[in-house]
Amino acid sequence: MPSELFKTRVIARASAEAGDSRILIRVDYTQAVIRFLGASCDASVKPNNEALNSFTLFPTPGKPALVALAVVNKDKHPDEWTRAYFLDITWREGSLPWVDLDEAWIPSRATKGQALEWGITVQIGKVTYSSDFHDEKRQSATLRLVPDGNLLCRFLIGDATSAEVQAAAETFKEEEAWPAQKAALEQAVRILRNDKMSDARELDALRDRIKTLLAETSETRARCAKLEADLQNIQNAYNASEKIVRIAGEECHDLREQIVNISHMAGENLGFGKRGRALLGIAGLCQSILSTKRRICPACGREYKEDGSCCGNED
Repeated sequence: MPSELFKTRVIARASAEAGDSRILIRVDYTQAVIRFLGASCDASVKPNNEALNSFTLFPTPGKPALVALAVVNKDKHPDEWTRAYFLDITWREGSLPWVDLDEAWIPSRATKGQALEWGITVQIGKVTYSSDFHDEKRQSATLRLVPDGNLLCRFLIGDATSAEVQAAAETFKEEEAWPAQKAALEQAVRILRNDKMSDARELDALRDRIKTLLAETSETRARCAKLEADLQNIQNAYNASEKIVRIAGEECHDLREQIVNISHMAGENLGFGKRGRALLGIAGLCQSILSTKRRICPACGREYKEDGSCCGNED
């Protein structure tokens, strides 16, 4: 009875020349294609590369290898189907690689490896690690994605450790989160740039305000300097007027003293008493005016009003 692999019409052709071993795997059916899932040795294609008619493996001479593939029948009549297998690569006499197409390779109980339509799964402890990208959205504490089917094949055949598989799953998780982290970082950069532009505008406004205040301060200082000069002039004028008033008061006092002396000397009989007393009164009035610093109209002897007017006969 023909095997399942025979039904899929998969053909393996091996060759070995001077230590350069190659195995060509192809499907001998026009309505079927091969999907390469992974291998423990070098291959001409990357995992999950579908719609292949053939691919080549490059095993290390004398070293067993493992390859996983899926054969997809595209014929709609009578039905479309997919078959996934593990094939092991062994070595015969003469260092020629050999692929057994009559029997699929069966993984150990410990790894629970499985070839699927779109990938490979292995089990480490209670966690399943899958290279099937259709499992990406189903990731959980018990299902982790490892996008490298070659690594899973090496693990199944004993060429990779469980720690390597777990590290690959963790790395993919971080890489998977990177687009979201990158978007968040780019958003933060945009916000910082906008804040920086806003701060720059505020800084320019503050600089303009400082320039305005400095100009106003300079103006104020100039006005204060002018006011100080005016105040000094007023003070000087006031000091000069004080001196004039003091001198005039002294002169009026001397005049009064002279009139008093003349009045005493002349006596009432000389007819000088009334006139002397009048002069004495005028001198006293002058001294009183100068001592109180009042402005007196020379015509009428009265104090000027606040608006500077009096009797109108000042001239």
